Amino acid sequence: MIIGVLKEIKEGENRVSMTPAGVHTLAMDGNTLLVEAGAGEGSGLMDEEYRREGAHVTSRDEIFAKGEMIVKVKEPLESEWQSLREGQILFYISPPCFFREADKCVAQQRDNGYCL
Repeated sequence: MIIGVLKEIKEGENRVSMTPAGVHTLAMDGNTLLVEAGAGEGSGLMDEEYRREGAHVTSRDEIFAKGEMIVKVKEPLESEWQSLREGQILFYISPPCFFREADKCVAQQRDNGYCL
């Protein structure tokens, strides 16, 4: 599977959805990992760390174009869910007991969102 890790663009969100160790584990299982340049900087993780563990550091556009699954920390912003392709999986965290507008849009338009 081609898994894309996006840099969070929501204001004030500095976390990253996958560490280099997570990249290593998934790459060892035969997955291809695409990590957006600078995705881990807010968490003190540099692109070179991701490369060392098997990721291809690339652009947001390439991740949306090639990724079969996109992983994020927070729910997608409008600019992100509009970039999703049909059949592309989006995995993100959404607070319990909330079904936000983004969740509704992803479900209605793409039927491919998975949130924790």
